[in-house]
Amino acid sequence: MSSRPTSESEDGRMDGSAMGDVNINGSHQEEQDNGDKEDHVQRNKQDDAEADYKFGPILSIGKAKHSTRMQTKSALAHFSIFLAGYWDRLSSLKDYSSQDQKQLYLLLEDKDLKEELIGSFCNYLSDADSKGKSRDGKIGWGTAQNYVSADRNYSLNNPQLHPLLSKDKLKECFGDTSYLSKSRISMRKAISNRSKEHGIPLVQPKAGALRSDWIAIAAICVFCGSEDLAEFWALCVGLIHMASRGNEMGYLKHQHGRCVDCPTSSPGGLAAAYEVNNFKQGGTYQLMHIFPHATNWELDWFFAQAYHMCLSQTNSEYVFPHTSQAALKTNKEDKYDSSGVSKMWGDRFKSVLRKLEDAKAKLAAVTGAPSYLYHQFTPGLCSHSPRKFIITEMGRTLRAIYFIFRAGWTVQNVHTIFDYIVKDSHHDVEAAKTSAGWKNKWNDQVWGGYSNQLSDLATPEEREKFDEFTIILFFNQHTHMDRNLRHLHGFSVLRFYQDFEQFLKDAQVQPGSQIFVQLVEHALQQAKVSRDMFDSWQQEIRTKFKQRNWYGMSLHDVPEFEIDSKPLIEDMAKLKSATLHISQGLHNVDDDVAKLNKNLEQLHRKVALVLDRQEQNSILLQRLLDGLANRGIPINIGEPPSLAAQVPTTAQPTAVAAAVAAFTPVELEGAQEVVPVPWPGQQTRNTNIEFDVVFKNRYKGSVSCVIIFKAWFQNQLAVAFYNMEKGAQIKSRNSFSSCKKVVDMMLKSLEKYPDQDDDLDVLAKEAMSSIMASNELGKEPTRSRMVTNSKQHGICLYDKGNYIERPFPPDTPDTVVQFFNARGNNPAGAKKRKHDLMEADIE
Repeated sequence: MSSRPTSESEDGRMDGSAMGDVNINGSHQEEQDNGDKEDHVQRNKQDDAEADYKFGPILSIGKAKHSTRMQTKSALAHFSIFLAGYWDRLSSLKDYSSQDQKQLYLLLEDKDLKEELIGSFCNYLSDADSKGKSRDGKIGWGTAQNYVSADRNYSLNNPQLHPLLSKDKLKECFGDTSYLSKSRISMRKAISNRSKEHGIPLVQPKAGALRSDWIAIAAICVFCGSEDLAEFWALCVGLIHMASRGNEMGYLKHQHGRCVDCPTSSPGGLAAAYEVNNFKQGGTYQLMHIFPHATNWELDWFFAQAYHMCLSQTNSEYVFPHTSQAALKTNKEDKYDSSGVSKMWGDRFKSVLRKLEDAKAKLAAVTGAPSYLYHQFTPGLCSHSPRKFIITEMGRTLRAIYFIFRAGWTVQNVHTIFDYIVKDSHHDVEAAKTSAGWKNKWNDQVWGGYSNQLSDLATPEEREKFDEFTIILFFNQHTHMDRNLRHLHGFSVLRFYQDFEQFLKDAQVQPGSQIFVQLVEHALQQAKVSRDMFDSWQQEIRTKFKQRNWYGMSLHDVPEFEIDSKPLIEDMAKLKSATLHISQGLHNVDDDVAKLNKNLEQLHRKVALVLDRQEQNSILLQRLLDGLANRGIPINIGEPPSLAAQVPTTAQPTAVAAAVAAFTPVELEGAQEVVPVPWPGQQTRNTNIEFDVVFKNRYKGSVSCVIIFKAWFQNQLAVAFYNMEKGAQIKSRNSFSSCKKVVDMMLKSLEKYPDQDDDLDVLAKEAMSSIMASNELGKEPTRSRMVTNSKQHGICLYDKGNYIERPFPPDTPDTVVQFFNARGNNPAGAKKRKHDLMEADIE
């Protein structure tokens, strides 16, 4: 076996040398970058000068990593600037000059230093200006928290932070974790209120991405052909398919993957399954399925991994060797520190942007340049962007229950609905298919996504040659992989190889000069596979793949070829069975409706028979009465009842109430009437209207005083009240008492008692105007305001104006005066009169 080609070739690929910073849109101007670096150096010098403000230079931070060192430097600079203003403020308050700061410090007690210094520093950070890019020009919540932590760690681990602040004093200030926690909470509230005022979120959400972003990244990585960018491309595709974080991909090993039967497919459907480890959730493993992509080689897990394994010169058990090195780093507490993965992703992405600019320069004069050269990436891309992208895509197709576990949903010690959801392999399979671009659904199942099998190759000789070909192609990793899983990667190479070569031609790259093409040609030579056989493999794999998944593809992706109609026939049989079941159910409903109609006809006949018999009985009864009358026996028993009369329509008054309503005014003991007539000379007080009906069944408290005044005269409100039954009368007596007081007030506010011909609306408005004027009111008072004492309104107008002692207007009947002067709802003699009327009614 000859040696394998190296990753270096003479195709003009760009290496990974640093070429300056680039912005998120991919623009790269070397001169401008150099100027930005000079400005950055100048800003660092300015920060150092501000850090030395009045109090001498800050001590050396030590050999911390670059990001920690820069953050601590900025935090100490802010603390030093704060101290300068803090001491100046105290000097002005205590009439001390700035030269006597040391004496001023000696006057500060320990309590002042703890409660004032730390709290004032947090207040300063909540409104401190930011020198970098910020949405409102102020430092954010996360930055302020990091500054407080950096200042605390530095003050506790260094001998002196400031000439006037000893180490013991600072340890006492920053060492009180309870007060420091309270100060952090206050700082967060202040920053939160500031964010609300500016209409911006407290925390900037992770940036999403578009599908075209990942296709452009794949194109750049393939165009460059370097090992580090090949791993970066495969890592992005892995983050999309598994909806995972970068550190979880760093823990992934080849031995964690295997080829399994798809649990929701017919026999023979294959898929890949990986046990993804998440140490942040207690070191648990989560089984995730992987399916080949529906259309794009740029987003296919198996093709990206095949490309990466071919270019990788490292024999590693990890799927992503360089990412694993960053993910497996530990901190002082021997815990995995995943911050290196995020930083590595950012560095690789910047490298992609630099390569994009170089590709533009290289192919500037080429006509019909690839579209990826003009792609504008989504601003703010980070290592979380693939995860957010695919979760958004799954949310558009699947129910949330299908991908909450794949997206990393965990609920611990919380009693929620998710405690009752058991992870199902069917849910994960549907989420995995959606991640691979399969969107067509039928009967709660996503169609398509099934991989090729070794039996798709025609002869046993071809299968043996294919197995040897994959061993040579994945030379460094084949010993760590499952055999069937290695075949799935090889099937993706055959399926997308033609599209890959077409991309190279469009990018003006000779396929023979590309490292991946060279490695494939080398593997074919070592396995003694002819070019014709290789082309035959590609055709067979593509055809068989479409036969297995044609019902999940769009029409333009499936040309005319022989298809397997068994899945369609099975689904049609299920549909026919369901249709018959629904038809049988509709037939049963029709039978029930026919029975109901028959019963209704029988009921109509019975009602007609009863009415006919009632009419006959009425005729016989009339004959009997006529016969008795002829014999000189007068009997009057009234009209016979009818069926219609037996159905109650409105409430009827009782016998006692009817007698009271029909009673005409007479002199009683004490010269009072039970219920007076509104006007003298009126001969009847009879009314069939009940108290509630007077107000048209509205809520009585919302009725205006004008309506009450008119109802008293027009509807004889008092008579309606006494017509009510005892139980209903007791419930309404408070309401009637307040109505009685309202009419009392309005009558005493008039110049004369109303006549029958007077306009009651005009008189009511005159009375209300008089009441409003005497009480200096701007609007018409409610009934509650007039007669009810309450905490809201205070003393009512009735008691405040002493209306009980005011005289009635001229020409007011004595019966009306006596009725209103009587206390309670039953005037003197009313109970006795009701008792007499009841006895008379009984007699």
